[in-house]
Amino acid sequence: MPREHGDSGTFVETVSLEDVLGVFDVVDGPVILSADVAGQLDCSRETARRKLQALYERGDLERRKVSRRVVYWEADVTAETMGYDETARDAPQDAGDSIEGTRTSTASSAAESTIDIDAILSDIEVPGFGEKAEARKTAVRAVLEYLVDHKEAESKTLKEIAWEADSETYANARSLWSNAVVKALHQIPEVSSAGERQSGWSIDE
Repeated sequence: MPREHGDSGTFVETVSLEDVLGVFDVVDGPVILSADVAGQLDCSRETARRKLQALYERGDLERRKVSRRVVYWEADVTAETMGYDETARDAPQDAGDSIEGTRTSTASSAAESTIDIDAILSDIEVPGFGEKAEARKTAVRAVLEYLVDHKEAESKTLKEIAWEADSETYANARSLWSNAVVKALHQIPEVSSAGERQSGWSIDE
């Protein structure tokens, strides 16, 4: 579902909230992911996440964080029925989605960590302004949550995670990684790089 030009010549998104709700009718439920929305409606992951967030805030959807992912379901389907606990509406928004483990109620390592990711993100600077800066911080968040879960990781892995979270504000994964994510990671005292070429990263809680 590509974007169309409006009267002013600017792009106008053609994905409506009702279109997103319609995805529940065409994928195996009862939960959906931003990847499902992006695939079914031919839009970007970022657009899909924004639409899902809008539906959540409007009360049409519930959501739960699973590992470093977020799953969504229709509000009239009870969390208890699907095996989720009642903290669903308190689950933070996250980058990317995965269906693995969606029916468990186990809290993620990131949720139990002493690292305050929200506080870190509020203190660091990333290139750009407005939506671009927020999208790049989304990529940094995804990287941090992976590090909290795994304690250390190779740059290649983290680069892929960052690109999955934000594939729109830079031309490629390498540019996003080197121009935004690495610069952000260097601002975080708890995060350390390993090797002269920064081949690995770790986090110290």
